[in-house]
Amino acid sequence: IILISFFINLVLAQSSDNKPSQTSAQPSEEELRRQSFEKVWNTINEKHYDKTFGGLDWRKIREIYEPKALKAQNRAEFHKVLNQMLEELKVSHVGVYDLKPADFELRAKTGIIGIEIKIIENKPVIWRVEKNSAADRAGLKPGFIVEKINDLSTRSVLERVESYFSSIRATDRIRLLYKEKVITTLIEGEPKTKLSLEVINSKNELQKVEVERYQANWQMSEPLGYFPPQPIIFESYKIENDIGYIRFNVWTIPQISKIRAAIQSFADTKGIIFDIRGNPGGISGMAAGIAGMLVKEPLSLGRMRGRELDLNLIVNPQSNPYLGKVMILMDYGTASTSEIFAIGLQENSRAVLIGETTAGMALPSIFETLPTGALFQYAIMDYTSPKGTLVEGRGVKPDLEVSQRRQDLLDGRDLPLEIAIQNIIRDEN
Repeated sequence: IILISFFINLVLAQSSDNKPSQTSAQPSEEELRRQSFEKVWNTINEKHYDKTFGGLDWRKIREIYEPKALKAQNRAEFHKVLNQMLEELKVSHVGVYDLKPADFELRAKTGIIGIEIKIIENKPVIWRVEKNSAADRAGLKPGFIVEKINDLSTRSVLERVESYFSSIRATDRIRLLYKEKVITTLIEGEPKTKLSLEVINSKNELQKVEVERYQANWQMSEPLGYFPPQPIIFESYKIENDIGYIRFNVWTIPQISKIRAAIQSFADTKGIIFDIRGNPGGISGMAAGIAGMLVKEPLSLGRMRGRELDLNLIVNPQSNPYLGKVMILMDYGTASTSEIFAIGLQENSRAVLIGETTAGMALPSIFETLPTGALFQYAIMDYTSPKGTLVEGRGVKPDLEVSQRRQDLLDGRDLPLEIAIQNIIRDEN
């Protein structure tokens, strides 16, 4: 799971001194920071899956960053230095996030307008519009380019994101993913607040739209240890030519029963399409469980290896598995557990992957809290596919590469979905 809030503050330069009030019974702010630095550095030193740290001299890294961290002017700057240190590892699933449980409770009450954004042809484009949402009623359509958000130029925002990534290792897919999340966060806000958008419409004309945000009312998953609650979005239905369609936004416990029920309801269909575009992952063990509903023989989704553990992700067939065609839609926002699910079925010849190369962020990780109260995520294992392919930093390549184009959206078409449907029909015939 990618936690983006700390990054938004960095890009938009809105961070503030969030030093807590002190009482005599509490450690000083300086002591909390010292303890937090120790915990981050020592945890990586002792538990990072790669003992060589990718060739990095981790002790030298401490000498460089410890003075900077302890001289930070405020807690936000302190956490920023910790993230700069962790970025030296050049892997995903490591970071310090200045978030608290209350932040996730507020997330469930976020004000939205009912759209989803994708970066298409290097522009922030409306990808989906929820039917009867505020955005729908305001006339916003898939394919519209968002030019301004409350007088803030999206071009300037994306330039800031690009500038941030210019000094660190990041694939093109990760850059696209962060750009999408930044724009989405700017569109969200307090419920019942007005949002002014300038968009380029289907006639390539600039159009101003005023819309009021409404409360999302997302169902939130329960925290699992320090793994934070996540919004749960799920949909499934039959589409044309007797084909099942399943889309979900994250791999969390409440999704299991929904996915299982959907697969069972599609028992007699010609094929099932799993739409995991934009799905950043979640609980990795779920991938094997869901895959077990799609196979008749045991197989492996790959291996996870750490300093002491070596886990083979065995999939055991479940009773009455679905044996029809399986298509998986993916894009630059497909990451982690979603990547394991996709490449695991691909390399076992059980699914056809359609869309774009995935994010390449496939490291099992753990969340803990720091003395400062921030969440600390660190990778404990690497992942290789059934055929030994490293996914981290590389991504999963589709069998059929199909990118969504703005004009397709304006024409009311979802091209990757169309290709998936065509493949199921063709194979059936």
